[in-house]
Amino acid sequence: MAPTDKSSFAPPTIERACVIGAGPIGCATAAHLVRQGLEVTICDVDASKVAPLQSTGAGPGRVIIRGGVMDGEDPIAAASTELAEVVPGADLIIMAVPGDACEHVARAAAPHLKDGVVVFFQPGQTLSSMAFLHAARQAGFEGEITPVETVSTIFTGRLTEPGVAEIYAIKRWIAFAAFPAERTTVLAPVLRALLPSLVPVGSVLETSLCNFNAVVHPAVTLLNAGPIDNHRPFLFYHEGATPAVMRLVEAIDFERLAMMRAFGIPSESLLSWFNRIYALNAPSLVYAFRTNEPYAEIHAPTSLNTRLLLEDLPTGVVPLIDLADRVGVPVPAMKGTLALANTILDTDFASWGRTLETIGLGHLDRDGLRGLLGPTR
Repeated sequence: MAPTDKSSFAPPTIERACVIGAGPIGCATAAHLVRQGLEVTICDVDASKVAPLQSTGAGPGRVIIRGGVMDGEDPIAAASTELAEVVPGADLIIMAVPGDACEHVARAAAPHLKDGVVVFFQPGQTLSSMAFLHAARQAGFEGEITPVETVSTIFTGRLTEPGVAEIYAIKRWIAFAAFPAERTTVLAPVLRALLPSLVPVGSVLETSLCNFNAVVHPAVTLLNAGPIDNHRPFLFYHEGATPAVMRLVEAIDFERLAMMRAFGIPSESLLSWFNRIYALNAPSLVYAFRTNEPYAEIHAPTSLNTRLLLEDLPTGVVPLIDLADRVGVPVPAMKGTLALANTILDTDFASWGRTLETIGLGHLDRDGLRGLLGPTR
């Protein structure tokens, strides 16, 4: 795969953004970008989410933000269920959709992408940037794309009703990287002017190996499968993140750190990262997750058919295991979590999830991956 041109790259001018996904992260990002002076459109496949955002005879469509952190009502240029109506002409595309929708969106958007577009994944899951690029190329797009991915969402919140997001927190330090890696420093001043929480790091390999959703979500969900399957309500983190549950999370994070060292990438533990972005000083993951105020109102899913498994396993745990195998790092906690999920949900995530092979990187070993996706810091 020849993902994109690595020659000279000038800072892009970003005036128009298209946000794909009208959930809480999409709505919050759209509102924020409107406040930065951009013309913003929104797309979502769910017509019930789009309808409240569309213009009426009374005026333009609006995104409504509540929660006390960034309250307001912000006008958007257009909202649609059709990519063809909102993607053309966008300088910046914000991907605020589940990771497993990445390739589908790339193929559907390919005929409408602007040459030179920046595609921003919030979060990047594991190698969403490369998955999008590969799928867009397969769909026939021959222009320039600069994919950018973050390690986490900038905003923490929930959708209280279509078009209305309740935002609990804006994270203050979110790592991001572009592909090719040389473009990260060029894009940094442009993107940070729009989203000040962003901090550049070495490569999308680094952001991909910092997929904390894959570390936390499946473990906490699976080890609370009983009450979830019985539709018993509880607070997902404040009650579900017990000492036993978080021991599995810590084991998975330990394996992730070993992978980063094997790739020669600077590493940081989940606890250290969590304390930094939420300005905490928690002594343990249990304390951090059970006392973090923005998590106080996050309820557990009402079914095991949740994105916490159906997204974070195939686009997080599966590719992380594939990367671990490439560098010879044993990951029994990750593989055990995947095996448990396969059994409980009666599927085989590895057979249809994201792997290096499915995104055009199957031929690369450790050095090849570093050479293509690096340089690292």
